[in-house]
Amino acid sequence: MITPVSRRAARRLVAAAATTLATLTPFSADAGLIMDLRAIGGSATILNGGKNFISAGPGSTITIGVFARVSGTNGIHDETVQDIFGSFASTGSLLLNMGNLQPVNAFDASSYQLGSVQDFDSDGDLDIGSAGSTITGKWFARSGAPTSAGTPVDLNTGEVQVAVFNMTVMSSTGAASVNFIPRTNSTGGNLSVSAVWFQDNDGHSYTPTSGSYGPGAPVTSFVPEPAALGLLSLGSIALCARRRPGKCSLATP
Repeated sequence: MITPVSRRAARRLVAAAATTLATLTPFSADAGLIMDLRAIGGSATILNGGKNFISAGPGSTITIGVFARVSGTNGIHDETVQDIFGSFASTGSLLLNMGNLQPVNAFDASSYQLGSVQDFDSDGDLDIGSAGSTITGKWFARSGAPTSAGTPVDLNTGEVQVAVFNMTVMSSTGAASVNFIPRTNSTGGNLSVSAVWFQDNDGHSYTPTSGSYGPGAPVTSFVPEPAALGLLSLGSIALCARRRPGKCSLATP
């Protein structure tokens, strides 16, 4: 039979779907510099503000934006960033070939590096960067002068996009997690030349040995459970109900 969906019921269903998706991968920015990755385009379905994607199968693509998030304490968006060293890799059974990394917002000043495209973690797909503490093969974003992290995230945090790269899905099934890997010293500890940023306009430069520095929450593939798929479908019906009252319905056995 066909069951009509009321506007009130549709709104409740959309709210439930939004709550479900919002709890998938929470993210919070700490004081200092956080390197945050987000899916921003491609042929995959993007969810949860870019923190999740649903693969459309082998050959589908995901465009990843790389954002430097800088936090201070003075309630003013006066933070800046200049240098970042590191790599990008995926883990998990869904194989993703990375490539075509491009700098954004002038982070291609003298001595910058695009990073080597290679399977440096030996899991069967292509990453960007290299293993260990070596400078060779690492991605190095460098601006000629401190660049404003002027897009507000919260009262004390701003961000600026520093790069973009693509991923191509190479396998039919599986799950994956994608994130930034900071360059460290030979024992895996903080390395002062791994990043340089400025916060609170206090006249000091900050590095991983004098401030907080690390990756944000990873970008992960998402395979919806049947219930979640149902909520997504209900969200589409709710949108229809809002635009065409009385014309949208749910099919039931």
